[in-house]
Amino acid sequence: MPTYKVPEVGQRLAYNYNFAKVISNTLASDEKFFQWGQNVELYYYTRRTPPTGELRSREIHMGSRTSDRLSHTLALLIESPPEFVIVARGWHLRKSHPIENWIMDNYIVIKPELPYNLPNIGMRFYTLKPDKSSS
Repeated sequence: MPTYKVPEVGQRLAYNYNFAKVISNTLASDEKFFQWGQNVELYYYTRRTPPTGELRSREIHMGSRTSDRLSHTLALLIESPPEFVIVARGWHLRKSHPIENWIMDNYIVIKPELPYNLPNIGMRFYTLKPDKSSS
């Protein structure tokens, strides 16, 4: 995205537009990622469907039908774990939330190779632990 568009769309959207290219280049066409946080535009920019149907983790934390949404999301993640998890800037994984527990138990932190003009702005990236990817 050209830098002149940043004031129009906002820094986060412009960054994620460019970061989506990294995701698309990292994952095979049949691989999935799960975004934990509020950066729902990553699904749009990569033209990939969320693996759980939930877009924003805030609704799983405190939205309407929180318990149902949490159970459904966790069941889908366990049934078909995505290859990649992105934790949005400002979200910190804690052992007090079932989905965050699941991420910490099944994934390891990675540092993807980012272009020099695309610094990491505080997002964290995870891939399936080697012993989990074959299950």
